[in-house]
Amino acid sequence: MKIRVELEAATPERYRRVLLGVPHVDLHAGRSNRIGVGPDLRPLVLLPRADAGTGDAAVRALLPLVPAHAVGMVVARTIPQRERDLLEDVGLSWCDGRGALHLDWPGVMVHIEGATRPRADGQTAKGLGPVGLRAVQVLLGAWEKEWTVARLAQQAALSVGQAHTVFKALEDERLVTTTGKGPQQRRHLTDRAAALDWLAGLDSARRRPESAAAYLYARTPNELLHRFAERASEAGLPYAVTAAAGSQLLGVPVLSQLP
Repeated sequence: MKIRVELEAATPERYRRVLLGVPHVDLHAGRSNRIGVGPDLRPLVLLPRADAGTGDAAVRALLPLVPAHAVGMVVARTIPQRERDLLEDVGLSWCDGRGALHLDWPGVMVHIEGATRPRADGQTAKGLGPVGLRAVQVLLGAWEKEWTVARLAQQAALSVGQAHTVFKALEDERLVTTTGKGPQQRRHLTDRAAALDWLAGLDSARRRPESAAAYLYARTPNELLHRFAERASEAGLPYAVTAAAGSQLLGVPVLSQLP
């Protein structure tokens, strides 16, 4: 089964990249935006994601943008499951840059769950660890400004080499334009929404640590327990202190001295 998508020349590049990430999509140039399975092609309206914290009302507000007999499709690098469900409930289609797609109109239902095809150019956003992601967040915080490598390194507290790696990754995704040469070279984010989607995709792909180490210092074990309890309570952090340490914290010690 192949899904044929025809996009007109003026279609933003970010939509093309997302659609190309779905293995069963055949993308073609066309005079207008259309989509279909087999010979049945319908007009396609490419929709942006609703505002952050999308609710039912925000999703329904997209419906008037879609003419009768046309397919309204939200296309973005990442679409959370809750938002997908809301779109499906109101009869809209969606395409997620992680290789997932939902296509729906009377008589047709196609649902594909996340099986991305390899990128044709073999490029990936390698080298962007937590520090690189923080640098992208700094850029997004002042996305309308012009940036240099040195300025990003200073404001994001990273090395010049790391700042250059961040810009290289953004340039590979065509999210940054560059003007000038040498000391006069400046970079500017071209599409904040697309950059946010790209950043969300990178963050969701990172392996989450199962635990995190933290340290407190005190003169005695009893003082350490009380300091920990105070800090955890101030932060609203649920915690448990067990065994002999727990009884010591409650004031009913079972040992004369904690190890």
